[in-house]
Amino acid sequence: MAEQYRRSERRSRASRIPVVRNLGGFIAVVAGISACTGSTPTAPTQPSCHDCPPASMQFPVCTPVQIEVHCTVTMQVLGRPAQTDITDVATWSVSEDPFSAVPTTIAGVTAPGVIVPFRPGDIYIRADYFANSLRISNTAQHSYAVSPTAPAVVLSVYLAGSVFEFGSFKSIDDVLIEIIDGPDAGRTARTIVNGSYLIKYVAMNVPFTVRASKVGYEALQQRHPGIVDEPTVGNPLNNHLNLFLKPSVTLMQSPSEFQ
Repeated sequence: MAEQYRRSERRSRASRIPVVRNLGGFIAVVAGISACTGSTPTAPTQPSCHDCPPASMQFPVCTPVQIEVHCTVTMQVLGRPAQTDITDVATWSVSEDPFSAVPTTIAGVTAPGVIVPFRPGDIYIRADYFANSLRISNTAQHSYAVSPTAPAVVLSVYLAGSVFEFGSFKSIDDVLIEIIDGPDAGRTARTIVNGSYLIKYVAMNVPFTVRASKVGYEALQQRHPGIVDEPTVGNPLNNHLNLFLKPSVTLMQSPSEFQ
C-alpha cells in the first residue's frame, strides 16, 4: 500500500513540472520583466549543440507607439528559408549611449520588446539571445527621443565622418564639429587622432548646417539635406559627412611696409 502511494505521489509531482517545448529548433525560454534595470533578465544558456547550424540575429525592428517604442526581432538559421520570431525569448536592453548595453534610467523594458520612458532623453535599443549555447545580439537601426509626456521620435543613431586637409587627404585631429541650426543646434564633437568624429542622436528628415573649425585652417560651413532612410533596408542612408578644410593663408608684409 505504501509503495502504491509513493508511486502515485511521484506521478503527481511529475505532472506539475512545466514542460519546455522545442519550437523551431530552439528552446523557448520565457523572458522575465525587469523595468527597474532597463532590461529583461538574461536568458539561460542552452545545452551545447555541436552539430547545429550557425544562427544570426536580424536587426530589431522598432516602431514608436505613442510614448512607447515597440520592437520585434527574428533569428535566421543557416540553411533554413524562414526566419524565426524570437521577440518573446530575447533579452532586451536600453542604453543612453550608442553601441552600449549599460542600463539607463531614461526608459525600461516592461515586456519583451516594449520600451517605456521614465523621463525625457535619447535611447539606444539592443536585443540578445542564446542560440546553440552562443550569444547572438543586434541593435536597432535607429535611436529614439522619448518622454513620458510626448510621443517617441525616431532619430539617427549618429552623424559621423572624417575631416581632411583640402587637396591632400591628410586627416586633421582636434577639429571642432558643430551643428549650428535645426533641432540639434548646439550638438558638438571633436575629431580624434585619425580625423574622425561622431555626433550621437541626430534628427531624421530635417536639413541642418555643420561647422568645422580649427586654428590654422579656414572655418567651413556645410549644409546637410537631412538624414533619410534607405528605402529598401530602412536604416539611415546618409548619416556620414566628410569635411575638407583649407589651411589659413598668412599674408606677409612687404619690406616697404616696415619703412
